[in-house]
Amino acid sequence: MFKNNKNLKRHEQAVTVYPEVKTMKITKDMEFIVIACDGVWDCVDDDKLCDYISKNLKEGKRITEIIANLYDQIISKTEKST
Repeated sequence: MFKNNKNLKRHEQAVTVYPEVKTMKITKDMEFIVIACDGVWDCVDDDKLCDYISKNLKEGKRITEIIANLYDQIISKTEKST
């Protein structure tokens, strides 16, 4: 039902296999690159996510800890309470 709107092209449907891709030149001043699925981008603003990661890296946290905490925050926002 999310892909059957006859008035929209395939890439305009609510659910699509077409990725949103940004092409940028990698420079020495870049701290990191974030590759994430729409499950993350639907929950977190891209600038806020980069600020969050940068701040935590500067505090000496490991990337695995940073991402685990991020996912915990995303899940807690969307998890239904019983």
